[in-house]
Amino acid sequence: MLGMAMMAHTDIGKERTLKEWSYVLRQSGFTRFTVNPIRAVQSVSKLIL
Repeated sequence: MLGMAMMAHTDIGKERTLKEWSYVLRQSGFTRFTVNPIRAVQSVSKLIL
């Protein structure tokens, strides 16, 4: 939801693809992650350090 708020209220907010999220999370030190779509605009992400 925060990403959508940034897109709506700033000039720097951006929608990311799964590939882009993979890069960002791995560069941040996360070793594994899963993204589970739900019946909403958002999705649920599980991050593992």
